[in-house]
This record gives sequence, structure tokens and C-alpha cells, in this order.
Amino acid sequence: MANSSLLGGENNPMASKQKKLELIEKTWGDCERCDLATGRKQVVFGKGNFESKLAIIGEAPGAQEDEEGKPFVGSSGVRFDELCEEAGLEPWDSYICNVIGCRPPNNRPPSDEEIEVCFGRITSLLGVMKPKALLLLGGTALRAMTGLSKITTYQGKELQASITWQGQVLTFAAVATFHPSYLLRNRGDKELENKVIRDIRLAHGLSKGSSWVEGD
Repeated sequence: MANSSLLGGENNPMASKQKKLELIEKTWGDCERCDLATGRKQVVFGKGNFESKLAIIGEAPGAQEDEEGKPFVGSSGVRFDELCEEAGLEPWDSYICNVIGCRPPNNRPPSDEEIEVCFGRITSLLGVMKPKALLLLGGTALRAMTGLSKITTYQGKELQASITWQGQVLTFAAVATFHPSYLLRNRGDKELENKVIRDIRLAHGLSKGSSWVEGD
């Protein structure tokens, strides 16, 4: 059970955004809500600019992320950073995290049960950050945040994601694109890379103008 005083701090509108995120990390940092806790080294949160209006959401930590405690520091992350640079997205323009915070064994996709157990963590992060748009990397992020499946069907389209946080339904403009690990498996496919670059630019553009609270 999460510490109620920590959650109270998260809900306190007077607390700074940075302090609220620190409280979320403290609340979830020793999480044992599912069996992934037995095989991980640490819970991985996010990196980047938490004041950004663009949140980039991937699937789950890999081995290097589990080792270092930061998302997207492995080969997939390096490739994604390169594509962001090509798209004109600067490091301070976004915040990047994963749907779940613990590495699944052998880097398998997280199960629906694991996503559900960890969803309070990503909900709290997004609720505190209040981005205007999400860039969803891969099918797991697409399904978790929108309920839709088949990344090939929804890639590059303007979508909507929603969460319930502190009794409010928060909605976000969303764009789904291919996970950078898929790009590594198809290295040299320029058409595929160009699609991802366009999707990054689309999500960044949406972050400049969409509303985050339903009915705003």
C-alpha cells in the first residue's frame, strides 16, 4: 500500500511539480505490486524536461535501463535520440518514460496484468506533469494509453488518450509510432525512419495547442 502522506503530497496543489514527482518516485521506488519486482534491479522512472508539454511513452526498461535507472539509454534509446535530433526535437522539448517501471524477464512485452498494476505510476506522472500531447512508442504504449491495438493501423494518426487522475478525466492528444527497437531490427529502412521522424514532429506540434482536461 502506498504511503498516504506521500500521496497527499502528490495531491497538494501547493507542492512544486518537482517535489510531487520526487514523491511519486519515493512511493513507487520500492514497489512489489507484481512479480517483476523479484527480477529487477530498480524501478525506472523518466528523464528529460518534466515541464514539457510533450511526454514520450515507451514500453518497458531493458537491461541497460534497469542497470542505470534511466529509460532509453540502450541501443534503442540512442537510435531514438538520433531520430529526435533529425526531427528537430531538442532534449529539453520532452519528457520520456515507459508504461511500466520494471524490466520484464528477457525483455518480453509486459502482460496486461503488469500494465494494470503499474498504471497508477504512469497516471501519477502524467497527472502531475500535465503534458498536452503524448508520443506513444510501439504497440504496448498504444494499447495501454488508448485501448487501441495494431500499431500499423494507427501509426501517424492523431489520436486521443485519457486517464483518470484525482477524480478528473484528463485527455491528451496522442500520436503512435514504431518503437525504436523495431527500427533497429529494420536498420536502413529509410521510409520507416522517415515515418517516425514525421510522427515525432506531429506530436511535438500537437503539444503546442491541445487541451489536457476533458471539457476545457
